[in-house]
Amino acid sequence: MEETDNIPKRRRGRPRKSSSQNKILAEQQSNYDDETFDVAASAVKALQAVETVDGDPDFMENMIESDGDNDDDENFQDNGPASEEDENMPIEVDDDNESLVEKKPKRKVRKIKTETPKRLKRVTKVKTTVNKNRIIRGLKDLSAAKDKINRIYGSNETRLLELAKVKEGFEAYLFDFPEKLLQNTSEYYIPKITPSGQRNIYDQLHNKLIENQRSSISRKEETAKFKLRSEPLEVLIGDIQTSLKTSEKVEFPVFSNYERKGFVYNVGGMITDIAWLSQDDETDQYLAVAVSQYLDKPSHAELRNFDAVSHVSSIQIFKMNPDTFGFEKIQTILHDSGEIWNLKWHDGYKSENSLGLLFFVCQDGCLKYIEISKKKSEKENVILYEDIITSISIPNNRITCFDFLSSSTVLCGFRDGNIAEFDILADSTIPSFYQKVHDTYVLNIAVAYSDYEKTAVATNSVDGTIFVFDLQDIKATKTTLDQRFRGSNTAPLVYSPLLYSLVYSDGSNSVKAAIPRALFGTHQLGPTNATVNTISTSKYHPFNLCGGSDGSVYIENLVRRLLTGIKNISETHRNLKLWKWDYDQVNKYFRLDHNYEVFKCTSTGSSKIAIDVHGINVTSIKWNENEKSGKFYAFSNSAGLLTIEKLDSVN
Repeated sequence: MEETDNIPKRRRGRPRKSSSQNKILAEQQSNYDDETFDVAASAVKALQAVETVDGDPDFMENMIESDGDNDDDENFQDNGPASEEDENMPIEVDDDNESLVEKKPKRKVRKIKTETPKRLKRVTKVKTTVNKNRIIRGLKDLSAAKDKINRIYGSNETRLLELAKVKEGFEAYLFDFPEKLLQNTSEYYIPKITPSGQRNIYDQLHNKLIENQRSSISRKEETAKFKLRSEPLEVLIGDIQTSLKTSEKVEFPVFSNYERKGFVYNVGGMITDIAWLSQDDETDQYLAVAVSQYLDKPSHAELRNFDAVSHVSSIQIFKMNPDTFGFEKIQTILHDSGEIWNLKWHDGYKSENSLGLLFFVCQDGCLKYIEISKKKSEKENVILYEDIITSISIPNNRITCFDFLSSSTVLCGFRDGNIAEFDILADSTIPSFYQKVHDTYVLNIAVAYSDYEKTAVATNSVDGTIFVFDLQDIKATKTTLDQRFRGSNTAPLVYSPLLYSLVYSDGSNSVKAAIPRALFGTHQLGPTNATVNTISTSKYHPFNLCGGSDGSVYIENLVRRLLTGIKNISETHRNLKLWKWDYDQVNKYFRLDHNYEVFKCTSTGSSKIAIDVHGINVTSIKWNENEKSGKFYAFSNSAGLLTIEKLDSVN
């Protein structure tokens, strides 16, 4: 305690610091890492500071300033002790360490200078089209109609104007439309030229077609080769029952609540396909009907589809007067190529001496085409083709479907999953390419043609896959449409040129639509109560027809689904059941139910599969694609009953 007597007394108030003390304290303060707050680094620096203090002998002497020194404040004035009591106060001494106990000066907190936030200008929100870079995973991300249309159809103004005309002209009509909208004088008329109708190929192909070996035969010879049903069918339409013989028709009776225009015709055999002839300069309408004589046994060996089969089959050509509903058979064509399907008229084969050029896929594995001559007499012509040389085929494989790529080329699908392109004007039947697309049997091919983008091709297969691609580079562009459905041999696939949309079924009761340039967005259409077997669209209007395995026929307006926002779908879109065939197994008669039934559209479909009576199954349904008779349509069932109606609820 001897050393403490020489230390001057400390007065109350601020602790005084010398310049050397400030230097040491500043060094200690800098040892703390403010930027990183690294504890380890700070500890190392603190140890270094302690060594510095121990090595400075004047540190303790400089801890106490002489009177009057104060470096903290330039304006500080020392007024001496505040009172006698302060002057005589003893100095506090630490007995254990024999060192002064002094409070450490408070460390000044360094304030971080922050920038004054700038006031942002208020930006007015401007409505713009959908951002093309935004990730779109489904139609639920495009709730507004404008965003949806721009995303799935693109920004081409001419195309959007065309769609706007279709929307304005047809959106107000649920299940029927005015006939004036189909005329070329209408402001809503939009001409569509099919791939086969781009140019007339009559002069280039006629000489080749007349080389087919054919001959006229009598009615007796026809009956010997091709047998139709001999017994009449009992048919009940509304409250009227009639006995309908082969080649007879009965018009619709007057129903209790409304009038419907049309008739039912008994072909006498199972109808496998039908096709209307497209011609705008003729009043009379022509319908081709493919007929099989194996109608009572659906599991007959001659009806197998995966093996090549050859037997006699028939094509019947009918003429209809749209004003009087007159319907007569003008020509019967017999051939030995087996059953036929994919019956299509070529739109670019025009001549005064010819009715048209008819293409069809045969059960023997070939694609064949023949010329249908105009009727020269009042009697029905029966023509037997002994050999059809205008045929396309590939050895050890079978053609299963086709569609037109242009006036001179066709695209065919095969049993093993390949597709190939053929030139019908060339002397050789060697394809321009032959490429694998599916793993197995190709069911349908649809060429999605457009004036605003490259032609796309859609195919589906028995394996449950649907692919869309560009023929210029199939590998790089092949895209899967929708989820893989269960395998089925009844999965129709067609194209609606007015809305640039593929309409298809997934092998069940679900019907969907998709735009080739936006395949991520599949549109669920109206529900049906059975497996969908056939679908039809038209190039003149946006209405869709489909037929089911339970004998029902439905109609719906695609505009109210594709060109409408997703929020209002359940309120705006409906489909209507037009007809339904039934069969009474006890009383042995067919009944055509004429009562309408409306169904709501749902965002997702539910599968409803049932086994129905043979005979009521709708095998084919087709719109009449003509300006003058565009409101006519026809559908057929397995029993051979052909029904034709004209929509007449809206004039």
